[in-house]
Amino acid sequence: MKMYGLRCAALAGAIALAGCGGAEGPEAASAPPAELSAAAERARTTDVERGARKQRLNAGSFSAAQAEQLFALAESQYSAYFPGPQGTRALEGWAYRHYPGTGAYLAVIGTGVYVFGGPFGPQVRMVGVVSDFVSSAAVGVDRPLTARILSECPDAYGSQSVDFYKCMVGYLEGTQKFDRTKSCRLEITESGKLTLRSAGVQVSVGLPYDLVIYQKIQSASYFAVNVRDKTRKGIELSAPSLSFTAGGVIQAEGFPVIGDSATISCTLQVPR
Repeated sequence: MKMYGLRCAALAGAIALAGCGGAEGPEAASAPPAELSAAAERARTTDVERGARKQRLNAGSFSAAQAEQLFALAESQYSAYFPGPQGTRALEGWAYRHYPGTGAYLAVIGTGVYVFGGPFGPQVRMVGVVSDFVSSAAVGVDRPLTARILSECPDAYGSQSVDFYKCMVGYLEGTQKFDRTKSCRLEITESGKLTLRSAGVQVSVGLPYDLVIYQKIQSASYFAVNVRDKTRKGIELSAPSLSFTAGGVIQAEGFPVIGDSATISCTLQVPR
């Protein structure tokens, strides 16, 4: 996943305050602890004083994309406290991750970021707002695609729908299939243009399409797209090892003219 500009002082400060407190043992995390649930309930109607300004916490306004960025940041930079990856549990208007190895919880409630348990102690502590740590969620072609995003595309077999791309606007990155020293990037725009590029070469396919075969069967972890335009250029995507819950890879090939060998063959990484 692409990382954005980060300001980590608040979270680092919370970790410094945690000191050397002992970790709790592993515990079931099918439901959030009562303390976090109470904090979420208070956040629905409470103004929280933060510095010289007030930050409205509306528990119905949390951004799932930003929450995922925040959790990934915490697990990457503070793995001693947040060893991951762990799964995200989303409730009505808020989300959290539990780390059984340390007993810690990290939660996004509305726009607020909270820690609780393990080295952080038995009191829920607000350490800042999401925008302190990650930028606004990327949109359009700047959005990194994930298995979760692709899982929301409709199931279909042999679909001829020309608007198949609307559910997968964004990008994937990886390397050439036969030369991993060369990077690849697939971009899908809001206008329906698909571009596969690598090492200064690219193949682009756009509307009007001459052929579209869109196939997705989530229960079988099957995903494939075959797009051609009237110039006879084409891009094919297939997912030999993609899980819509765990991520995987998509094989992508770009053809300058149908019948010729692919100009670009890439293995694209799909994060969870």
